[in-house]
Amino acid sequence: STQAEQALRESEDRFRIVSELTSDWAYAVRLDADGAIHIEWVTAAFARFLGLSPGEYGPVERWLDAIHPQDGPIFERRMAAFRAGREDVSEYRVRNREGQWRWVRDYGRPERDAEQGREVWIYGASQDITARVEAEAALRRAHDELEARVRARTLELEQGRQRESVLNALLRLSMRQVSLDQHLEQALDEILAIPWLPMLRQGAIMIAGEDRVLHMRVQRGLGQAAQKACAHVRPGHCLCGRAALSGEIEFADHVDERHEVVYPGLAPHGQYCVPLLASGTAARRGAAVLGVLVLYLKEGHRQEPREVEFLQAIGHTLAGTIERVQAEEALRELNSRLQEYSRTL
Repeated sequence: STQAEQALRESEDRFRIVSELTSDWAYAVRLDADGAIHIEWVTAAFARFLGLSPGEYGPVERWLDAIHPQDGPIFERRMAAFRAGREDVSEYRVRNREGQWRWVRDYGRPERDAEQGREVWIYGASQDITARVEAEAALRRAHDELEARVRARTLELEQGRQRESVLNALLRLSMRQVSLDQHLEQALDEILAIPWLPMLRQGAIMIAGEDRVLHMRVQRGLGQAAQKACAHVRPGHCLCGRAALSGEIEFADHVDERHEVVYPGLAPHGQYCVPLLASGTAARRGAAVLGVLVLYLKEGHRQEPREVEFLQAIGHTLAGTIERVQAEEALRELNSRLQEYSRTL
């Protein structure tokens, strides 16, 4: 009736006024029985947001095209709720007239036509919440970054504790009155048990002879072919020989051209070769090298400065042990010769 239509228009006018006061924009949508959607009216602010002229509501496709492709399912869920007579509040992205994606919070309420027995109208009010969403995202990023820094610092402290524990264990081992090979075996076991180094639990300690050729004294996890091929390595040959010649740590993240010693069954791996320098010797070419610590790594491992510093400390500790034990063995040999010489007098 004319009276009912007049009351409806007055109600819509009041809704529009209230919506403009309490939200960024408002709108009214009509639903046909065949599912078609028609824009009845929008507030001027909404038209400006979408780039429409006053009074130009445009086809509904223009509205739908303004919704972010990833948020299409949200719109479909909203329409299903409206047709079922339920209110809906959703947040999604809409492209404004400048082509920018803006987040909106959209409240919609369906109105039922009793004569038709279905939902005919949808009244909605929306707010631009981009600033809030971006602030929340920035807060999450800051929180995630803080958590990452805390985890990194915790890991750094734990690794520092483990490094100190390993070095202390090596120092305690060095004081035991056992043979050099026993010292080296126990030290290698301690090193290979370090949890934060991505090692393959394979390694060896090479000792330099008087001719500077490296001789494998102890090993863990190496097959017979590797033990045979790497039993004796001359300076400058393969990765461990290069470390002995340069006096500096050699690193490889895979089996490259520097791996001149090859053998059947050679598996992919990375490697650290740590020179064991005599006390008072700096890392340099021609340095007095007592031996080389060889550690097998997972292929593709990325070298880190803290690892190098730690391995240098291990190398100094092992070198000190080797010097002390060799000096004690030399002293025992000298005493034995003196005693033998004394008996001949």
